[in-house]
Amino acid sequence: MEAVERTRPSAGNWRGGARAGGGFAFLAAPLMAQVLLLSGVLNLLQLSTSAYMLRIYDHVLPSQSLGALGMLTGLVLGLHAGFALLDMVRSRLLFRAGLTFVQSLDIKVLDVVRTAPARRGLEALGDVERISRFVTNSGPSAFFDMVWAPAFLVAVALLHPVLGLFALAGILLLVTVAVSAELHARDVSRRLTRKRHQRAVLVRDLVAACAVPDGCVRCLDIAHRWRAASRGYYRLRACAARRSLRFGALAKGLRFMLQSGGLAVGALLVIEGAMSPGALIASSVILGRIFACFDAGIAHWRDFSAARESHDRIAALLAR
Repeated sequence: MEAVERTRPSAGNWRGGARAGGGFAFLAAPLMAQVLLLSGVLNLLQLSTSAYMLRIYDHVLPSQSLGALGMLTGLVLGLHAGFALLDMVRSRLLFRAGLTFVQSLDIKVLDVVRTAPARRGLEALGDVERISRFVTNSGPSAFFDMVWAPAFLVAVALLHPVLGLFALAGILLLVTVAVSAELHARDVSRRLTRKRHQRAVLVRDLVAACAVPDGCVRCLDIAHRWRAASRGYYRLRACAARRSLRFGALAKGLRFMLQSGGLAVGALLVIEGAMSPGALIASSVILGRIFACFDAGIAHWRDFSAARESHDRIAALLAR
């Protein structure tokens, strides 16, 4: 909890966090090390399933040893129970750190709202909400898992180098799709932000016009401009949703194809006598984990990017 307490933001660590990218500014260095270590242990524990299948197919089934089957099954069940416990510990650490950070930040932003223009104050509160959406969700866990993805890459390459190359090519393909989606989404996000600002200004003007006895004509003009702005805003929202759905479906389809392709490559290696049937099953599980890991990271990338942008804006505001 001492590490969590040190995540409370000050103007100094906000400026440092902005220079670092701001995505994980809610984690103090000791807590970052703890979570990183926990993530490494969790990912190594997940390799136990592949090792279990390898031993079952290549040793237990040929020997038909019930004692070996019981011993291996008990061991792997114990490792899975340990995984569940450590995963819960990591999730609680990240959630508490994120919640502490956002609560403290909310108080600091309130001080800024008192002196900043009304529109900028509302934007700052929205930025806090976007940061909260990422740091108190499962996004940080997904990114810490991605850090340890090379361990799975090494494991599948040890089963056969061809599978390692296949996994690396699949990762590069998924990352390319994610970067392309981010570039498209970033432009639409900037335009949506401008539209939101325009709508906020129109609401403020409408409230001011309605407070004036002879403001009916101006109210009608603002209402007309609001309808035009609303149409443009929701057209952009629809465009962003269509692109997001397309890229999401593409990434999911690619992951399924890569898993099936990896199974086909492994089967070919077994046919050629370059790998055992147990290694085929184990490699299929490892490949599935690699691609699922990057799929989860891609799914949370939008929230991470929004939190980083919000962090940079608030850091600049607090610095002033």
